[in-house]
Amino acid sequence: MMNDSVNKIYLDSATLILENMVSRHLFLLGLFVLVQLANGGWIARQVEKYVSPLLHPITEANEKLKATIDEIETKKQEFKAQNKELIEKVDKIPKECQDELLQKNVKMFENWDFDSCVNLTDDMKTASDLAMQGGIYTINITEIVNELGKNILDCTNGNYSDIFPCYNKNLRTMKTKMEDFKTNTVPIVHEAVIVGRTMRIDFDHCIGIPVTLRNQIEKQIENIKC
Repeated sequence: MMNDSVNKIYLDSATLILENMVSRHLFLLGLFVLVQLANGGWIARQVEKYVSPLLHPITEANEKLKATIDEIETKKQEFKAQNKELIEKVDKIPKECQDELLQKNVKMFENWDFDSCVNLTDDMKTASDLAMQGGIYTINITEIVNELGKNILDCTNGNYSDIFPCYNKNLRTMKTKMEDFKTNTVPIVHEAVIVGRTMRIDFDHCIGIPVTLRNQIEKQIENIKC
């Protein structure tokens, strides 16, 4: 009986010591995580590591695509203004001074419109759709990352033993979402680059006919002797 009592005392003491060690370890673990969360620290760097490299390509492609769309739209407005000036110039010339060829060219010139450039119109629509898709993906992934970041912060509200599993679970989810984001946006980035180049080419082709007509009309006006 004496031996049993001594063994029990030793066992209880060992259990108490172990519990104190575990509690102390979990307390330090929890304190470490809280400090990291409070300071941004390692968690912030992990989130940054996953998010920034993947957001950059689609963000850059979107910005370039939107810049190209704006550039084409500006050129269209400038071209329309130049055409308007030429028409006004022709209108000031008396009809009797305008030969048949000039009138024919002017009529063709007036009837021409950017909407007749099917390729350019398709390019602009595709570019707008791609920019919208890229924007939606970026907004969605940003919201997901913010939510997962909040979940990581909330991990410290549970039991100490659940902190790391909770953190790892959310980080793995974030990594999966980032991989899905990359899979979905890589084709958009590639197509955006191609469409951006094609738009400029199709714009030049599009204005080929009216530019030729405008040059002919200007020369005809210079040669008018009336």
